[in-house]
Amino acid sequence: MGYRTMLVEMNEGGGTEGYQPGAMVKLRSGGPRMEVEGVRENGFLDCVWVDKGHEVHRDAFAPEMLKSAAKIWGT
Repeated sequence: MGYRTMLVEMNEGGGTEGYQPGAMVKLRSGGPRMEVEGVRENGFLDCVWVDKGHEVHRDAFAPEMLKSAAKIWGT
């Protein structure tokens, strides 16, 4: 899986906000806070999160599906 240090430019208002590894995001439809682990060559973001049972999950999401969680969590 190829990672690159590009910025994915997308946010709620259609402006620009770079989602880099370490950024906190959340699905626009709701759900847990997730951390971006990397950016794939196709622009999808690899994310990791922990559920209420303390189980670690990983998945990749299109940037259009995400919004910044920094405003919500103060990070």
